[in-house]
This record gives sequence, structure tokens and C-alpha cells, in this order.
Amino acid sequence: MSMRHTPSTLTMLDFAFPNRKIISLSDYFPAGTTYFYGFPCGEDSNFLNRVPSWIEELVAARPVTCAGDHVSVLTFSASGDPDIRDLLQNHCGLELAPSNRVNTFPPDINSTLNCHERNVRIKQELWTRVTPGTLVMAQPYLDASLRHLYLIDPWITAWLNDKKNMPEYIPEEHLPKRPRAYSNGAEFFAHTDQINQWPCVIKISSSSAGDGVRICFNREQLKEAAEEFKDSLGDIFVEEFIGAQFNYGLQFAIPHDHTKPIEIIGWNQQIVSEQGEFLGGVIYPDDYSETLKEVTQVFLTTILPDVRKRGWYGVGGVDILVRPDGRWYCIDPNFRMTAITAYLMEAYNGTVQTPLAGFKGTFTGTRRNFIDHVLIHAKEKSSEQILHMQSLTRSGTTYQFNAGLLFRDQQSAQDNAEHLLNDDVQSRVLVKITKGRALL
Repeated sequence: MSMRHTPSTLTMLDFAFPNRKIISLSDYFPAGTTYFYGFPCGEDSNFLNRVPSWIEELVAARPVTCAGDHVSVLTFSASGDPDIRDLLQNHCGLELAPSNRVNTFPPDINSTLNCHERNVRIKQELWTRVTPGTLVMAQPYLDASLRHLYLIDPWITAWLNDKKNMPEYIPEEHLPKRPRAYSNGAEFFAHTDQINQWPCVIKISSSSAGDGVRICFNREQLKEAAEEFKDSLGDIFVEEFIGAQFNYGLQFAIPHDHTKPIEIIGWNQQIVSEQGEFLGGVIYPDDYSETLKEVTQVFLTTILPDVRKRGWYGVGGVDILVRPDGRWYCIDPNFRMTAITAYLMEAYNGTVQTPLAGFKGTFTGTRRNFIDHVLIHAKEKSSEQILHMQSLTRSGTTYQFNAGLLFRDQQSAQDNAEHLLNDDVQSRVLVKITKGRALL
């Protein structure tokens, strides 16, 4: 398999941003906005989220690198530690939102809380920390008592993020077929004998990061999915399996100012597990295929104008599968920041100029060990830089981070990934890269 397809002479940036120089969240939200890259824990507000809390804490810190000059960031104390900020600024050279625009939850909201307790505490803090009418939450809580806090109607965001509603704003020819649907996990469990299409994809309608997605190649795998999802309260449907050549994440922006045009921020190739779990993404800053040109045209002229009319704005992404014959399908909406949004903004802004593979990693050791083994590779603009840090937390002696592996080609990607693994970084994506299985 070749590492990448041949780019056309027209790049994504030439096409989508002919006149832009620097972009951030502040380009798309009004002054005073508070951005919380957070999700309900467990099954709350019609949403399923099984992502471990320590990962949620890492995720919530991502906007700190791309907030711009007038958006504030709400995040967890795990990433708000002054020492963490020192490591990112002074050892990596990152430009972060100023401390007075980074609001952190108290330390008791941490990964030790169960989902119910965590949701209760976060809601309490939202009440006391957020100015009414300013909050943007990645996947909002739908409690009536919190509705006054939001900048955008939370029900609109939740509706757009629910996969069952995609036919309302995406053309039918760009959606996989859905032969069967169920109102909850119990109904799905009771009727699996009706499903006889292999392979097929089982999806919990309102979920993310692959939590509610299972690819089934036979009845045994279907039974496993039914057992796993039988207690789910949300809608479940069976979707056509798309044999894809490429798996893209297309990132877009709808400015709050209606006089400004809708934009495409960029795209990435997705790194996923065999079961569809999102693991990371690969960015090629100078690459733009003819298929992506068609995709962006449809989004700019048809899909996103419809979304804007419904009252939503901000940054988001949609996962796109492209078959070998060039037909493409939208499979998952993310009307919020994604794991790759900040990297794509940095690629456009020129901070990231080489291909990058985003991943989640951990390292266990002392602060000095972490600097010597990991951050030594992450100094911005260093001739030996192979790591571009994004967010960082610490739990005891374990450092957790989102970062991008920098590379030139397939061989340098494998070499750089192996180098970090040999320095005791733990990462599923890096292991996949060393085996030549993550890059196209």
C-alpha cells in the first residue's frame, strides 16, 4: 500500500482559504465565549460516553493552543497545573491562551469520580463559573436548569451530533443505507435474528469516538455487540458497511457573523481500530485530492448552509469514507472540535509544515525523566524535533499527552515512532505506525 495518494496542483489551503493567514477559535465565536471541550460521562443527556475520565481531562485542554484572542477555555485542574503549563511553554515552546482566559474546575473533579458524581459536580461548577449565554460545550448537557448558560441552543448541537438525524441535512447519495433501526438496546438485542447482512455496522445513534460503533463480519460478532449494547437507552441502527479506500475527517467552520463565509479548515486521514474506534489522525498539509475537492464543494454549497440556517455555528468535522470508485459517504458528524482541529489550524497557520500523525501517549517517570525522554523531542522549531505537543496532564508519576508525530515519509514515520517507543512512550498509534499499518 502506498503511503499517500498523489496530490493535485491545487492544495486544500489554496482552495478553502485563498486569503487567510491566521485562524483560531476566536475567528468563529463572539468575544466572551467560554469553550468547554467536554462530554457527559456515562449515559447522560441522550449521549453515550465510555471514554475514561483521564482522557476526557486531556481532551478538554486541547483548545488552550487554538483559542485565539477573545475565547476563554474551561478545563480540568489536571491540565491547569502551573507546572504543566511551564512544561508546554518553556520546554516545548508552545503558545497557550493566557492564564486569565483559562478557567479550571476544582481538583475534586478528577478521574476518581464515578460518572454520576462527575456529571453532578461538573454541572454545579458550570452554574457558578460560566456567565449566562457564553458557554459552548462539545456535547452539551441537556438539563433545563443549564440551558440559559449556552451561547447556542444545546438541543441544536445535540440534534446535529446525533447520527440518526444526518438524512435531514446530508444528501441521500452521500449516506450509507440503514436497513434496520431500533429504539433502544433491549429492542436491538431481541431482534438480532432479523439481521443477515455481512459485514454490517451497528451504531448507537448518539455517541462518539467509536464507543457506540461495532463492525460485525459474522453472527457471532453481532451477538457480542447485542450483548454489549443491550442496556443502552438510545437509538440503535444497522448501517451498510462501506469498503473504503480512504477514511477522512473533514474539518469545517461556520462563523457566528453571518456576513462571513463558511470555511473548510482542512482534512486528515483517520487512524481507527479494526472495530472503528478512533485512535488518531494523519495530516498532509500540502495534499488535496480531486475527491476532497468535490466533498468540500458539497459541504460549502449544500450541507453547511443548511446547518447555518438551523442556528448552529462554530468548528466541527464529519468523517468521510471514500470507496475505490470515488463514491464518498458521511458516516459520523462532530459538531464540535475534534482531536485534529487544533493541528489543522496550526498547519494552516504554518506552525506545522510537515506531515503529522496525531496520537495519545503516556509516559511513567519523574519530571526530569519526562523532559529527557519525551520533551527533548518536542522543542518547537528544533532541528531534531519529531514531536509536536498539544495537551498534557499528569496523574501521580504518569504523564498523559496528546501530540503529533512529525515525519517526512513512511520510513521516517516508522523510525520516529520507534524512537519514542524506545524512550518508554506508550501509544497504540505509534505501535501501528512501526508496523506500517497506520499511514496511507
